[in-house]
Amino acid sequence: MDKEWLWIDASTAAALAFKQDVTLEILRKGYGYLGPEQFAKQLGANDLRIIIFKNKCVALTQIVDYEDGLVMNILTVKGDIKHCEEAIKYLELAAKEVGANLIVSVGHAGWARVMKRQGYEIEPRLLMRKVLK
Repeated sequence: MDKEWLWIDASTAAALAFKQDVTLEILRKGYGYLGPEQFAKQLGANDLRIIIFKNKCVALTQIVDYEDGLVMNILTVKGDIKHCEEAIKYLELAAKEVGANLIVSVGHAGWARVMKRQGYEIEPRLLMRKVLK
């Protein structure tokens, strides 16, 4: 790997998800609501993408159109906050590599200081969730 990151191709990601690879299971559960088969299918269709970094951080992302181009949505990450902060500059390069011109993410409050240090705008959000019975 000559870069600091590697995109996992869709078929490999799907195969790993079907096998319930430990790292991918952490990402799937961090994302929050897909079952293992749904997760594997979305990875296989390249609707969700996985990027790994040399420092062992891993991110689950989604690249989608928005009104001004492409946005990379960071859905969840695996790795400690220090290493993930180190990986942000590479994540930005990887986003540019796939043509994204905007990065967004929703995270817990503990990320605010880290992301501010990296030049990100922070807007408070409220996540509301209710399982209907």
